[in-house]
Amino acid sequence: MNADLIEEVIATGSAFVPDALGVSWIDAIRADINRIEWAPQYKEQNPWLQYEDAKIGPDDPFPAINRLRLQLESQIRALMTIWPCLRAYRANDVTAQHYRDEHDGIGTHCDYSLDRLLIAVYTVRGHGPFEIMTAREGGTIARTYETQPGSLNLLWAPDLVHCDRARRPPHRILRPQDNRTSITYRYTIGTKQFPGEWRPYFI
Repeated sequence: MNADLIEEVIATGSAFVPDALGVSWIDAIRADINRIEWAPQYKEQNPWLQYEDAKIGPDDPFPAINRLRLQLESQIRALMTIWPCLRAYRANDVTAQHYRDEHDGIGTHCDYSLDRLLIAVYTVRGHGPFEIMTAREGGTIARTYETQPGSLNLLWAPDLVHCDRARRPPHRILRPQDNRTSITYRYTIGTKQFPGEWRPYFI
């Protein structure tokens, strides 16, 4: 994590690092995800989605995922001398997502309206396209990032210099080439109750 990446996120809404995690990090996180109990997610429209996921709490027995959370927080807050808003960053919402085969993915969407500052998505297994779109509906592809083990996608969220949530970058997760798993770290300021679970807003 460095100032150039944050500048790119502020300017364009996203940034990508193909080799953010080394082999030791990848191996340790894979050992964690091998013990995850996945929950299927499915929706036919607005946006369509199909994958498995699991929420990871700070006290859950996934040490590598939580060590990475602490490292990410430290790296982001270290840049608060340039962007004072980053002082508030906490990765208090962590989700593992598993895209199993050619049937899985997420259609074009903007991330949760209650996310703040920065969203970090680490791929730790498999490959697959992560596309930034020009619009949530009827847009074209602005950038395509080819995720791979160790890669990092960064997305802008409200309060990173600007507060207009309309700046959230529309994006989509295309079908994986081979059983892709990612870990997403968010700073979320609230939740909405859905039947049987707690979820951040997704609007």
